[in-house]
Amino acid sequence: MSDDCELSDLKEKVRRLESKLFLSDACQIHRLHLADEEVAKLTTSRFMGSEIILTVHGLGGEELVSPVMIRGLSDETIDGLRKDLARTFEHGTELRPGFAAKDKESTGK
Repeated sequence: MSDDCELSDLKEKVRRLESKLFLSDACQIHRLHLADEEVAKLTTSRFMGSEIILTVHGLGGEELVSPVMIRGLSDETIDGLRKDLARTFEHGTELRPGFAAKDKESTGK
C-alpha cells in the first residue's frame, strides 16, 4: 500500500512541476513575438483543406474553451489576436529597470 501511495505522490508532484514549467515558459516575453508570427499563419485560406483545434486554458490550467475544430482563423480574428499580443508585450515591458525613475522625472511625482 505504501508503494502505491508514494507512486501517487510522485505522479502528483510531476504533474504540478510540469504545470509550473508550462506556465513559466508561456510567461517569457519573447514568446509573444513567436506567437505573433505563428498566429499570422493560421488563415482560413491556408486551412481550407484541413482544420486547426482551438482550445483556451486559464493560468491555473483549467480549460476555459473546450477543444473545437475550425478551418483556420478569419483575418479579423488574426488581427485581434495580434493586437492583443502587442498590448500584452507593451504591458510586459512597462516595468523594466529605470522605468519608474524616468516616469518620476517626466511627471514630477
